Amino acid sequence: MKATVFNRRQLKIEQLLVFGILLLAILYKPWNDSWQRIISGDGLGYYSYLPHMFVYRGEGAFSWFNDVYPHYYSQEMFQHPRDHFMVQTQEGGFNKYAPGLALLWLPFFLIAHGIALALHLPADGFSQCYQIAVGCASIIFMVLCVCFSLKLFSAFKLHNVWIRLFALLLLVFGTGLFEQSLWYSGLSHVYSAALLTGMLLFLENYKSSLNIKHVGWAFFCFILLVSIRPLLLLTLVLWLPYRTLKPLHGITFKQLVLPCSLIILIISWTLGWNVYQYGQIWKYTYVNESFAWFEPHLFHLFWNYSLGLVWQRPWIIVAILALLLFFKTYRFWALGYILLTYVYACWWYWPILDRALIDLSIIPALAITQIAHKVSANAWRTLMFTCSVMAVCTGWHVLKSYQRHIGIIDSYASDADDFFSNAFRIRPASIFSVPKNSIIKQQLLPFSYGNSAGIVLKPKNGFYESDKIAVPDFFKSTDIKKIKIQFTASSAVPPKNLHLWIRLYAKGNQLLKEFPFYLNSTQLQSSPEKYAFGCSEINSQGLFYTAEKISCAFWLPEDKGWVEIQDLKGEAFTTNTVYETIR
Repeated sequence: MKATVFNRRQLKIEQLLVFGILLLAILYKPWNDSWQRIISGDGLGYYSYLPHMFVYRGEGAFSWFNDVYPHYYSQEMFQHPRDHFMVQTQEGGFNKYAPGLALLWLPFFLIAHGIALALHLPADGFSQCYQIAVGCASIIFMVLCVCFSLKLFSAFKLHNVWIRLFALLLLVFGTGLFEQSLWYSGLSHVYSAALLTGMLLFLENYKSSLNIKHVGWAFFCFILLVSIRPLLLLTLVLWLPYRTLKPLHGITFKQLVLPCSLIILIISWTLGWNVYQYGQIWKYTYVNESFAWFEPHLFHLFWNYSLGLVWQRPWIIVAILALLLFFKTYRFWALGYILLTYVYACWWYWPILDRALIDLSIIPALAITQIAHKVSANAWRTLMFTCSVMAVCTGWHVLKSYQRHIGIIDSYASDADDFFSNAFRIRPASIFSVPKNSIIKQQLLPFSYGNSAGIVLKPKNGFYESDKIAVPDFFKSTDIKKIKIQFTASSAVPPKNLHLWIRLYAKGNQLLKEFPFYLNSTQLQSSPEKYAFGCSEINSQGLFYTAEKISCAFWLPEDKGWVEIQDLKGEAFTTNTVYETIR
């Protein structure tokens, strides 16, 4: 009787936690941010199959996108917006992103499309109701991942309520799963994490029951994973611990009708789009993008201050090593994790490491839960210590994710000094890091204020440009070039915005290019605060190579507020390619 009461209480606690995570995501998700649309980035490619089919009826090779995009996206990265996801070859253009995620979004899209038509809203596939639909999908799949994880903990007989709750918090907030569902709904990682967790759950259910229907559902999750990201075909390694199991009874096809029907639907959808686009059932679509199989970005995987496991998620290293060394039955899980991580580390665009590991987040989360369960068995103090460690790991990753999101530390190339000096900062900041291990040459740019000790920008005197300084001779080299501007600013009456430019001049003081930056009222403080801005150029004979002089300029556009600027200095660098993404 006591066990039943305990289980009911535990279930209620877990339900409350899941509801709390759901509520937190709904409340804090930016549902209508014109600067960061829910469908954006890679999501434009994953999603565009749906409006192409249901709204524009297969018009051209996604040519309609060039007309729709400017209505909803204020910052155009390409001359032709369609280039966000289209690849041009001699055979023609095609969407390089796999169509599987669009199939997952299909029910949400159809609901949004129906609402748009019924309420006479723009039914173009990208208006607000469609954005909200994709946002809802990411939250629902995050919650689905959480529910699958709880069931997986139970399948492994991990019943301690405190360990389960703290492990769940670590999974959601300590891996980037919540961050992805909140800010990056258009990317594939939340959905892949849910499907991979579901696949492992069904495999474990098959192990305990030997009921063949669980294999059908596990294979359904696997096929959907591959249709979203073909590289996840490698998750087949995770099936190896179950290779010797056989069904308890003869196969009953009635149990496999639904999963097999859905598998046929996924395969038909994927192959249909492939044949429609490029006339064959499969094609390598990432043209001019490749893997360097013998040159993995292991430095960025482990030691990069912005995304390296040692500084961001050290518990994952412990979890995978423990799974490899102490849990013989599930060594293949650790090997699968290591294999996929290595493959991602070989990809030219190494920043994907930070989010690609979210796909596999259940594996280290489950491993750390097993470790916690073993070391804490019947020992209250050890249990409290273990839960505290998991809480600290969770909080640390939440803090680092928040810092990257608002610019306290650089997203990909943080320097050690910036990382440690801002270790616990939560106020907004402006950082431009040039890591020391990337610097080849460095020179100070001694900007001056004339005879004054600083600059005071007021509404009637709201513009200032420094003197023009000669470009360093080493900018004539073929190395990567960077310019960094630092200053201290304070404002007792902060304006709405402060504008800053780095200006490059040709011979005769002809303006070549200006790079704009902005500080808003939330970033400006009444006490002196340090700020840094910068720009870089990879082109060996580009603007930096051509420029003769450099200056920086400030402008206070509003008619109220004032800003005092001191300690203005600039630095010029040439750097190696360690922190660059070069194909």
